[in-house]
Amino acid sequence: KLSELSTACNAAIVAGCDVTLPSGTSGHIALTDEDQINLTTAVGAVNQGAEGYPYHLNGQLCAIYPAADILAMGEAATAHKLYHTTYCNHLMAWARRATADELEGITYGAELPTDLAANMEAILNAVG
Repeated sequence: KLSELSTACNAAIVAGCDVTLPSGTSGHIALTDEDQINLTTAVGAVNQGAEGYPYHLNGQLCAIYPAADILAMGEAATAHKLYHTTYCNHLMAWARRATADELEGITYGAELPTDLAANMEAILNAVG
């Protein structure tokens, strides 16, 4: 069960997220390991003073995005990954304490039990 949940979590992270940028552009960011490295590099360059950096949203031509757009992409990607890793962690905690009969109902996307949902919400709220 834990392996199943981990695989589903990874797939959700890699699938990426939609983003609307300060410049008005919107699109989708995939988050494969390579995408995460590239985006981290872009955010790092902007944090070191670059006014823009080349990047591409899924299916779009590479372009120089202004610093604010790069930072927005980084924030969206970080929030997406944080949500899914936190959710998966809570699903795994649920699976570890579940009875054999309960395990079948624990799937990626399932609503967490009240105590785990409250804990997850507190964590996500703490980081904004």
